[in-house]
Amino acid sequence: MKKILIIEDNKFMRLLLKKSLINAGYSVDVAQDGLEGIGAFIHKYYDLILTDINMPNCTGLDLIPYIKQKMHSNQKLFVISASNKSSNISEALGLGADLFIAKKYLQTCLVSKVRRALKTN
Repeated sequence: MKKILIIEDNKFMRLLLKKSLINAGYSVDVAQDGLEGIGAFIHKYYDLILTDINMPNCTGLDLIPYIKQKMHSNQKLFVISASNKSSNISEALGLGADLFIAKKYLQTCLVSKVRRALKTN
């Protein structure tokens, strides 16, 4: 079973993402901020890391270079954000994120994007 780490400070969004991905057949862990996310990432292998941009303590943009530096080539990193500002998208992708998804589109495309990235049905 593929493992996914969700790093998201909004409790409702964490639960929604977790439920959607568990229902799609993935094993899911959650972290409520960037620092907790780093701790989880260090101690366990994840096929996909899904992080928000705007979080307390350590933002998603701060996380990207750290995680990308330590990731295996087959691991994926997706960034999600309520903001769809082109500067956030460009910065996230420039730092090494594999995909940026605006939160308003998560319900319609998250599982299909994850399946495509992890090549699962």
